[in-house]
Amino acid sequence: MDVKFILVEIANNKISYKIRNDGAIFSDKIDTILHKNLVDFFNEDDKSKILSSYGISNAPAFLTKGESVFSIFLVLFITCLFVAIPLSQTRVSILSYIQPGGILIFPITFVFLDSMNEIFGRKKGRLAVIIASISLTIASAFIFISLKLNGVDTTTHTSFAAVYTNLPYLLLINAICVLLADNFNNFIYNKLKAHLRGNYLMFRCFVSTVIGQLVYSIVWILSFYYGKLTLETKLSYILNNYEFKVLFSLIICMPLTLASVWLAKQYIYDIKKKTVIY
Repeated sequence: MDVKFILVEIANNKISYKIRNDGAIFSDKIDTILHKNLVDFFNEDDKSKILSSYGISNAPAFLTKGESVFSIFLVLFITCLFVAIPLSQTRVSILSYIQPGGILIFPITFVFLDSMNEIFGRKKGRLAVIIASISLTIASAFIFISLKLNGVDTTTHTSFAAVYTNLPYLLLINAICVLLADNFNNFIYNKLKAHLRGNYLMFRCFVSTVIGQLVYSIVWILSFYYGKLTLETKLSYILNNYEFKVLFSLIICMPLTLASVWLAKQYIYDIKKKTVIY
């Protein structure tokens, strides 16, 4: 169930609110509520009151700057998926880890997903996941149909088809993984964001990512390698894959998420002019 904040009072440039009916009353500046996008947790009536108190309207939501940033993050999110997933058909060695070929790209998808959740809220995060899953499913169907066509040059076509033969199935599996793991990531992320009142961004990113990555590793490896590897080999591969992604997330993805959120907010919010694209 989604967390909903309850507006208590707007006074002296501050918002007083409760996280639950019988909970404590918190108070934050309106700037803080907007810049951390905590306004996303209020109902529509309260949201309009908060935005109006800041001198802006909710009508032009996500137009201009905000819409542009969301579109860029969404494109980067889907692009990373479409690059990493086909590469995952082959296994590579990195340091002492055996990993899918797209391992250096795939974890970055969580950077853009968490950035969208942080800046634009839960609904936009869910929308990104649904769009990505639909895109992967459509790509799977298109490739499957295309591979059924007869090639003119038999030898070349056979070699070409051999590379792509497992791709429709792999894309379909990942479409399911995106719906499961990334939605779970979104759920954990936004629960933590609500209860921590928008603070501790790195902690929230890390917790939601390591849980989401675990779900993703388990589902896609068990599904794609069903009947191809022994259970012991698959479990070892899952642990290897998950351990590497956690380390990669700590070293690379967490700083990238902080940088992405900071840069996007600098572009979207114009504090000096007291205008916000929400």
